[in-house]
Amino acid sequence: YAARLDALGTPIDLVPIVVSETFGDQTRPRAAWNGQDWLVVWVNQEPIGSFYGPAIRAARVSAAGVLLDTASLLLPVPANITSDLLFGVASDGSDWLVVWKDFVGATAVVRGSRISSQGVLLDTVPVTLATVSSQPYHGEVVLGPDAYLVVWNHWTGSGNDDLFGRRFTSALAPLGGMFPIAPDADYDVTPSVAVGPAGFFVAWENYNTCCVGGGGKVFGARLSPTGLVLDPAGFLISATTDFPSGRAPSACADGAQVDVTGTYPTAR
Repeated sequence: YAARLDALGTPIDLVPIVVSETFGDQTRPRAAWNGQDWLVVWVNQEPIGSFYGPAIRAARVSAAGVLLDTASLLLPVPANITSDLLFGVASDGSDWLVVWKDFVGATAVVRGSRISSQGVLLDTVPVTLATVSSQPYHGEVVLGPDAYLVVWNHWTGSGNDDLFGRRFTSALAPLGGMFPIAPDADYDVTPSVAVGPAGFFVAWENYNTCCVGGGGKVFGARLSPTGLVLDPAGFLISATTDFPSGRAPSACADGAQVDVTGTYPTAR
C-alpha cells in the first residue's frame, strides 16, 4: 500500500492506495519520484520453478495517487533468491533505475535495470554494475550531481564487511571503478546514501568496535560530486555501544543539511 503526505507531513490518502494485493507476500517497498510520477518497487513472492521465491516487481503511481500499472512489471528474476535482494530505486528526472544483488554463475554482482517514464523495462537483460568478491548484502542508490551513486557492503578478504560505491551515468555507463568508502578493520554494514549540500553523504553502521558482536555505532562520511571520499575515517554520529547491532541508519537531505535516523537505545 501507499499513502501521500503534504508538505507538513499530514496524510493526504486516509484510505491507502492499493499498489499490490496479489497472492503471497509483498515486502521491502521502495519508491522514487521522477518529477511526474512515482515508481514503487517491492519484493514479490513469485512461482519460480517448482516452488515460490522472491523477485522484484514495479508499478507507477501518479502525482494524484492513481495506480497507473494495474498489471505490475516483473523485473528479470534474480539468480540470488533471497528476500533482501532489493537495494533501491532512483530517478534521473525521467527514467528510473532499480538496483539489486544477484549472481552470474558463482560470481556475486550488483545489477540494475532501467524503467522508462511510460513504465517500460528498458534493460530486459540487466546491467552488471559491479562484480564483487562475495555476496553484497545491503545497498542503496541515489541520483546526485550528474550521476547515480550505488553503495553496498560485502565481505572482504580481510575478514570483515566494508562499504563500497560506484558512479554511473543515466545510461549506466560507469564513471570510474568501484571504490572503498569505509574499509576499516571493523564491520561496516547497512549503508544509506543521500545527496548532500555539496555532493553525496553516506551513513552506515559500524560494529565490533568494543567486543565480538557488540558495540554498534553509526558513522557518516561526505563524498564529493565525483565520488572522492572526503572523510576517509568517517565520523561518529552515534557513539553509544550499549547494544550490539541493528542500528539500520537512514540518510536524507533537504539541500542544506543531512538528517540521519536509526535505532538507538534512547531518543535522538
